[in-house]
Amino acid sequence: MVSNEIYTGSGASVTLIPEMDLKLSEHFGDNTHKLCATSNNERTVELANNSPNLETNIYRGCMAKLEKYNSSNVYQTDEDQILLIESNDSNSITFSQALSTVSTDKYKITVLAFGAPIHAQAIDGKQCLLSDNWLGLVESFTAPTVTPQLKQLNLALGGTRNFGFQFHGTEDIGEASIDVSLNNGSWLYYALGKMSYTAGSLGTDNLSSIDSGHNGNSFAIASSGSKIYRVEDTKIYPPFISSVTDSNQVVSVTVTDDGAGIPFSASQTLSFSGGSGSGAAASYTLTKDKHEITTVTVVGANYDDKWIKIEAAASTTIKYVFWFDIDNAGESVPSHGVSGATVVEVSTINTGDGAETVATKLAAVINAQTGLTATASGDEIIVESTNGGAVGAVTQASSPPLTVTQLVEGGEIDAVTVTAGGSGYTGTPTIANITTGSTNATFTAVKGAGGLADYKQVTGPVAYTFTENNSGDLPSFALEVTNEKGNITDAEYFQDSDKQKVMSKVYTGCQVNTLTLNFEEGMEVKASVSAQARKAHDVNDNYKPKRQVRTTTSLFNYPSDVNDNVPYMYSDGTIKMYGQTLARIKSGSITIANTLTPHKYVGNYDRTITTAHTAGQRTYEIQLNLMITDRTIWDELRKQTETTDTSSNDLLLEIEFSKSDNDKIVFKFNDYITTSVDMPFPTDKGPLEVNLTAQARTLDTCQYTGKWIIQG
Repeated sequence: MVSNEIYTGSGASVTLIPEMDLKLSEHFGDNTHKLCATSNNERTVELANNSPNLETNIYRGCMAKLEKYNSSNVYQTDEDQILLIESNDSNSITFSQALSTVSTDKYKITVLAFGAPIHAQAIDGKQCLLSDNWLGLVESFTAPTVTPQLKQLNLALGGTRNFGFQFHGTEDIGEASIDVSLNNGSWLYYALGKMSYTAGSLGTDNLSSIDSGHNGNSFAIASSGSKIYRVEDTKIYPPFISSVTDSNQVVSVTVTDDGAGIPFSASQTLSFSGGSGSGAAASYTLTKDKHEITTVTVVGANYDDKWIKIEAAASTTIKYVFWFDIDNAGESVPSHGVSGATVVEVSTINTGDGAETVATKLAAVINAQTGLTATASGDEIIVESTNGGAVGAVTQASSPPLTVTQLVEGGEIDAVTVTAGGSGYTGTPTIANITTGSTNATFTAVKGAGGLADYKQVTGPVAYTFTENNSGDLPSFALEVTNEKGNITDAEYFQDSDKQKVMSKVYTGCQVNTLTLNFEEGMEVKASVSAQARKAHDVNDNYKPKRQVRTTTSLFNYPSDVNDNVPYMYSDGTIKMYGQTLARIKSGSITIANTLTPHKYVGNYDRTITTAHTAGQRTYEIQLNLMITDRTIWDELRKQTETTDTSSNDLLLEIEFSKSDNDKIVFKFNDYITTSVDMPFPTDKGPLEVNLTAQARTLDTCQYTGKWIIQG
């Protein structure tokens, strides 16, 4: 308390930070998209390149998906993990358990959305989050309360009437409360949980020529997928760097014909041609043919004059004939009829050898040959082609003492890995035929999506459709609350070590518990949001709040056309119920309740963090205050069944607020029941006002069309 200047309300602000799956390897990755592990008990992954400058411990307690790659950048498909993040500093993440004992292993990391605000590029070397998102026409805001539990103990020694010891237990965090004059439908996404969209018009797919919309520095873009992002200076948020995948490079190869039975080596180079590319290299892996050979005890002459044929995959097939010379008696090679075969004598097996001994000795002989791998266990031998591909038919003489079973039909192409992407392809390159053996496999080169070529600018209104998420998980967001003093320059605009000029905190993992839309004659439509928070994060020194955006008009989603700020008005509304339009409504509300329950699971590394919020019973309540002209409402109250719409009876409960055809919110509910009708006796001889409450069981439709960009 060394400064004379106090914080005032004029320096207070609250903004939104989207939370989405964060692919750190794409944000900070090298050309391989991977992140390299360090030696901190093999639990810490160091972020490669680009000076990440993560906000310290912002992702503590979050979950992350880890995809493992070996030193040759080959994806280990069966070793994916979902792990808890114990901590993070500016350029590394430490996980809850050991990852690998191999120092050269690499990891591709995706921090999962809940509690993970989107990281932004550093400004002047100082940490930032994507916290410059406008909340809309906020009327009031209450931050979540933070309540440490006080633990007081007397211990075992008296002498005073005071407690002997006290400490903080767990820390409880409450709900944020946001009241806004509603000028967009974004809160419906957070309340319901799922979203799809159709953009009214899309601009260029060349980011260098995107116009300056959104105040000259922020763009809303759409991909061919299911998410909407924003872009700045050719960087897509959530983090995606264009250099990671280049549209003129080969990134993968698809196999449209698996080439079953081709006897090639396991790794063989494919060549690319076409366009102006400099070429790329790829290798393919063949599924290994696998046979099981079951042996028997040497009894009498059961192995005499017997043989077995096994083929090995290589550039050309190697044929082997293994024949049995029991006791190394000097017998002659039996007639086998296999042309071009390499004949191998098995002379180590003796009379009286048990089945397991026979298996061990025969496996040793097979394993000594080029291109074959044999492993004995008990009386069984597993034979594989060392290089992959087809072993070919394993055959033997008549009346064989062995039992042969094919376990895996090999020679099928199992995977294709691009080892060099080439460059400069203006069209999709072709892949040359395999140069050895049969050419009965078909390959197609797949170019990169990068250069941001698959992304287009959203230039027109976006039509969103919101649907219910029934998984128990809802989309989350973070809120950044900042207090600042006056007369601070941009260079000074960061949280200093004394917290004398700027004081910021971030409430992560906020999920909507209840959303209520209120409408009343003569007034704008208002929304009350109650959002359960996960954590109150005190930002570290050198953090820049709001990405140094210091005016409301420069926040993302603040419209360039100020007319778009106008909220929905009472006069824009239409309400239909019981198959008729209700024309004399004075006020009403729609409430969506998610019944969130916070959890603090064992082992989340921080008593101040709520591990998860689980959504329970979802309810929809509609309340109306209206004048009535007939007894329909009273009759609906006395019904014993729901009011249910079918394709023919037009009974949906419909509520719409519209500024124009390109800016509106539409609710349609089905299966609703009238739960109360308060019809007071008028004492002033005035009009009869009725208060109606209905509960809907089914959301039929929820749509928003407008210019607001919802990241999710």
